Amino acid sequence: MHLLLFCRARFPILQGNLTFLETGHITFYIGCNGCNKTVNSVQGVHFQCLHCGNKNGVTSKRFGLGVNISDATSVLDTTLFTNEVFKLLHVLQIYETPDRVDCGQLIIKSKPSLSQLHLN
Repeated sequence: MHLLLFCRARFPILQGNLTFLETGHITFYIGCNGCNKTVNSVQGVHFQCLHCGNKNGVTSKRFGLGVNISDATSVLDTTLFTNEVFKLLHVLQIYETPDRVDCGQLIIKSKPSLSQLHLN
């Protein structure tokens, strides 16, 4: 997929190709809904997070998707985390929860597209 990445104003606009590094379903871990740090618990538990101090923390699924971003000058292997995974699925018009999405669907849906993805 050819991708234009727009970051906040203080960051440059990146234009490049996006390749998915994973096969199978998008991976997830259980983490704090405030700071996204891994939590050794099950989903839906209310707790006070030891990492960020959030007194109203809730454990939830947090997603990670390995990608390769390349252009004519460089190549970058990185991980898109929960917010960016949801944005990417929206751009590709895939309206399922990420843990139900097979990376093969992403490859098929992304091949012909020119997309814009705003990263935080």
